[in-house]
Amino acid sequence: ICILMKSIGIIGGGISGLSAAYYLTRLAPSVSVHVFEKHSPGGWIQTMTKDGFTFETGPRSIRLNLRSREVMEIASQVGCLDKIVFSSKRVADSQIYADGELFRLLPEGQFRMLKGILTVPIYRKLFLLNFCLPKPRAQPVEDESIPEFMSKYLRFWSEEDKKWFIETFLDAFQQGIYLGDINKLSARSCLPFSHMFMKKYYPSKYHPYKDIMKNPDVIRTYKKGISMKSNAFNFQGGLSTLINALLENLKTYPNFTYHETGVTSVKEHNSRGVISTSKENFEVDQVISTLPSNIFSGLL
Repeated sequence: ICILMKSIGIIGGGISGLSAAYYLTRLAPSVSVHVFEKHSPGGWIQTMTKDGFTFETGPRSIRLNLRSREVMEIASQVGCLDKIVFSSKRVADSQIYADGELFRLLPEGQFRMLKGILTVPIYRKLFLLNFCLPKPRAQPVEDESIPEFMSKYLRFWSEEDKKWFIETFLDAFQQGIYLGDINKLSARSCLPFSHMFMKKYYPSKYHPYKDIMKNPDVIRTYKKGISMKSNAFNFQGGLSTLINALLENLKTYPNFTYHETGVTSVKEHNSRGVISTSKENFEVDQVISTLPSNIFSGLL
């Protein structure tokens, strides 16, 4: 399809838009690719540095799993694979502040786990209801939100416990990864242990990643993270390091153009897309939007 196209417009210069441009420039280097972004490149991914400290205003890290090897592959191609920094602490060391106290999200180790079960009422109830009794059987569905899945997969002592677990515990856990509304996030795609239950509960269209990266540098980096028992990674200088490296690499392609301007409207004319900005109009063969649907609908 790309061979028949001469130009593609991508609305949004976040990680989705830049990743789409990355693959397009390699799949069809003769096609003109235009990316439009009115804010700083990166979208939700924005890194700040102050007094020697690095702060992520959006997502704080990338989970280390089979899918993250795709990110490592991109990092390798744009020259920042060697800047990957693996977390030295597992997510079990993460804490949340709720009800006037700090406690670990996921206690690690037999002693900490036992202590958590004995001292934290919600952990104790979940353990008794879900590990000492047979698990509830869930009917296979195409997909559902994370709260919907958890409501079926776990037993709760009361509606109050269920609300606390989902809105406090689970929301804090997912915010550190996806920075999104858990009521709108897909359980199929987002739950880190999804590969363990998909065949049983969601067998219809789920296929675990079976591809094996051929890049030896990516394999070496991935194995390093696994050997460290890390479950997440970032980059020296923050996640914006990846964004900046990706954008600079794209700018080396003669048919790639990055427009630091917002899009005011998207129309169709003679079976082609017309992307309008405050300065000029661009006619393209295909339009890719990485904007939230409620924002993109306002451009149509």
